[in-house]
Amino acid sequence: MNRPAPYDPGLSEVLAQAAGAYRRRDDDEFLARVRDACRRAPQRLDLQVCLANEYSQIGRPAEGLAIFEAVAEVFPNDADNLFRLAHWRRYAENTDGASRAVDRLK
Repeated sequence: MNRPAPYDPGLSEVLAQAAGAYRRRDDDEFLARVRDACRRAPQRLDLQVCLANEYSQIGRPAEGLAIFEAVAEVFPNDADNLFRLAHWRRYAENTDGASRAVDRLK
């Protein structure tokens, strides 16, 4: 039986800091705060998805894909995550393929 994680009063502050960094468009700070939140609450699928999506959106799809793959191991029956995993696998393949095509043109 899954037990709820203990309450972490610092998590709210970390998420508030992440929101501020996002509003300032400070990607490095935002990623650091969301990674911290993921460490504090590893059972929070929404935080893992947020982190993976941000990596993908800033042009680091391989890192986002690695998170989705790790989440799929922990939540193997989560249909939404499996869909996201398939989507980002395709995105990573297309991005890699596009990079190789550009390299060939150089």
